[in-house]
Amino acid sequence: MATGRPLPPLSLLVAFEAACRHLSFKEAARELHVTPSAVSQQIKQLETALGVPLFERQPRGVTLSEAGALYFEVARGVIERFRHGTELLLSRHGPRPLRLNTAPEVAYEVLIPALGEFERRHPELDLRIETSAALVDLRVDSVDAAVRYGSGPWEGHSSSVVADLTAAVVAAPSLLRKTPLDRLEDLRKHTLLYVESAPDYWGGLSNALGFEVRKKKAFDSYLATLQAAVHGAGVALGLFPLSTSWVKDGRVCTPLQDRFPSFPYHFVTRPDDAERPEFVLVKDWIRDSFARLAKDAGDAG
Repeated sequence: MATGRPLPPLSLLVAFEAACRHLSFKEAARELHVTPSAVSQQIKQLETALGVPLFERQPRGVTLSEAGALYFEVARGVIERFRHGTELLLSRHGPRPLRLNTAPEVAYEVLIPALGEFERRHPELDLRIETSAALVDLRVDSVDAAVRYGSGPWEGHSSSVVADLTAAVVAAPSLLRKTPLDRLEDLRKHTLLYVESAPDYWGGLSNALGFEVRKKKAFDSYLATLQAAVHGAGVALGLFPLSTSWVKDGRVCTPLQDRFPSFPYHFVTRPDDAERPEFVLVKDWIRDSFARLAKDAGDAG
């Protein structure tokens, strides 16, 4: 809504906001790569436009007046919104990398081995793979997409399944030579390894089979759990086809034929990004990479 008094030029707010933060025209000038006299002149123009003094000039510097302190909050809010809006615009429409977040095991076992082929096919797309065990929230995090394990859907996100998984008991051959595992009931003889943040598969399995779990040991990630199994610390539930290479190279083996259902992996984006061409390319590549890995899973089981 228009008012009778014109607003001051927005460009003056930049010098004012910097001078407020530093309480120094000299430091504001250094930050803005201008001269102190230029900052001083812009502050005077702003005070003239508003009709109120914003600073109290002291022999050894400046302090904010009561009006200046109030207007500082206005200027800071405007600049923060301007900066955030610009970053958001460029993140959606400007040339920049596409940042994909995933758990380390998905990056190391599935995506990184296939990344070279993806880059050869799509040199125009700068795909950056970032690993984290934490569950990212695309509504507030700066990444663009994620590969997420679970049942879905997730509020405020768009998701589609890129890989169906099954679980199987895995253990080090050296451990099985000491303590054989020929049937599910033999699990009672072993330490059961698991990911602390994952669903309690061992509890459900022991309840179904009617045996008591004697010892369990938790880890903070899937890779750490598998590594513990490799070194004979106990038995774990491997996810397939994700763990195919671990079986094929003999780090662990699958002593039982039993397979259990597992949650799938989803490709997760912000709703507005789900059908953008570059995101569809990445989603299809992830699905194809898992599919190629699944072709080897039969040999691993």
